[in-house]
Amino acid sequence: MANLDLAGVDLVLVSVQTPTFEDHADLRYLEAAIADIGEALGRAAASEPDRYRVVVVRSTIPPGTTEDRLIPALETRSGLRAGEDFGVSMTPEYLRHWNAQADAGAPRASVVGELDERSGDLVERLVAPFGRPIHRMPIRAAEFHKYVHNLANAAKISFFNELREVATSIGVDADRVFGLVTETAEGLWNAAYGTLDLGSFEGCLSKDLRAFLSWAAERGLELPLLSGAEDTNRRSERG
Repeated sequence: MANLDLAGVDLVLVSVQTPTFEDHADLRYLEAAIADIGEALGRAAASEPDRYRVVVVRSTIPPGTTEDRLIPALETRSGLRAGEDFGVSMTPEYLRHWNAQADAGAPRASVVGELDERSGDLVERLVAPFGRPIHRMPIRAAEFHKYVHNLANAAKISFFNELREVATSIGVDADRVFGLVTETAEGLWNAAYGTLDLGSFEGCLSKDLRAFLSWAAERGLELPLLSGAEDTNRRSERG
């Protein structure tokens, strides 16, 4: 992108792979793109000083990356000031690999992390035609939201994978039980369940978790996810 021309451009969308390398987000490709965009911003500002361009990061990145690494890089490369000469937004994409094209055109919601109100206004105009809810928030919150979004799905899959092993060991039809659980467990049919800061869980949830872990251990079954849930609950009690 060395010859990137941003003349007449209001929004620069950045959707670059951020693979995991040695258990860390590999930002090399994103930072290379940001460096080129920063230089292009500087060139464009020289010919169109009154145009407020917004760099819109769409890649999944750890919280704090945009403010701590990307914005300083953009400012250094462009010689401009973020929030004064150009804007920045973190507007994550929510694409399932098997349905990416359809998801791109019909998101369930749009999250707009904004450096400033002007940045958010421009990005909102971009996503408004989707006709879905738009949630504006600070950049760091948007970065965090994308990770929570993915981690919630990962934790749910891991939960049922873990218990599928238990079901197999005792000769129970896991699919039938899990299908029924989606109808009876409030954590699955009530979208807001568990999202409020209620501290530790007590009563039957706590006692049944401990009893089930002991029962599984007696049978040589390892349940790291549920054991972690118990550890987290105990930390909440101490807090």
